[in-house]
Order: sequence, then structure tokens, then C-alpha cells
Amino acid sequence: MFPTPTEAPALPKQRACTESLRQVSEMQQGMVSTTLDAAMRATDIMADSAQVMFGNLRDLTAFHDDATDYSRAYGDFYQRQMELASHTAQALMDVSRSAGAEVSQTTADTGEEVARDTPEVASSAIDRAQSTVASTATEMTTVASIPITPRETGFGRPAGSGGTSSFQKDATNKG
Repeated sequence: MFPTPTEAPALPKQRACTESLRQVSEMQQGMVSTTLDAAMRATDIMADSAQVMFGNLRDLTAFHDDATDYSRAYGDFYQRQMELASHTAQALMDVSRSAGAEVSQTTADTGEEVARDTPEVASSAIDRAQSTVASTATEMTTVASIPITPRETGFGRPAGSGGTSSFQKDATNKG
């Protein structure tokens, strides 16, 4: 009469949960990928900065004939280090800004996909519910059309008919 659990179609809620899980997984994959790419670019920037800094240190520690050349070397070293720090900070900020924009776009795309899919899942759920209600109503109408006959009690007489049952008659005749 009613579908068994194995015959019942997949519930819309289960499909919606599965779809939501897929969407969240794809969003997380995109975010992790963006983060790893940003980390790799930041590592490259820092490695390049370290190379420049080591070159600056080499220049600073070079032997100078005149003592005044050392003060100029220190001044040049600090100037180049400040420029390097500024350049490195700007490059890292650009990486961070780019990664943030990518993560925001990934999140927005996922949000749009969820918003687009939600009405479809809801519509599917409504259609299934209406179909189930119609099917159940048909089955209930079929059950209701079965003629009802008086139910017998355990003593061989119709329920509510009064009188003495055959069991009671047998018991009184034996005594």
C-alpha cells in the first residue's frame, strides 16, 4: 500500500544536503588553492628580498680605504634596505589583496549557486510532497471504499449485539 523505504525516492532534503556539501567543498577547495598560491608567491617575494638583502650586506661589509667611505656605505645600506622593505611590503600587500579578491569571488559565486539551486530543490520538494499527498489520498479512498461488516467478538457474536454468547450458553448448560 505505502512505499517501503527501499522503494521511496530520495528525499529532497537529502539531495539538498548533498548538493550543499558539494558546493561548500568546492568553495573550500578554491579558498585553499588561493591561499596556497598566495603563500607560494609570498615565499618567492621573500626569497627575492633575502637575495637583495644579502647583496646589500656584502656591499656594506666590503673593505674601504677611506674611513669616510664606511659612513657612506652605512647610509647607502640603510637607504637600500628601506627601499627593499617598502618594495617587499607593497608586493606582499598586492598578493594579499589579490588573494582576498579571489576568496571573495569564490564565496560570492558559491552564494549565487546556492541561491540559484535553492528554488529548484524547493520546487522539487513541493512536487514530490504533492505527488505523495495525492497518492496517499487515493490509497485512503480505496481503503475507505471497502465495505465494513460487523466485527465479531471473541464469543462468536457481533460486537454490541447483546445477548448471550454460545460460550456462555455452553457454560450454563453444563452446570
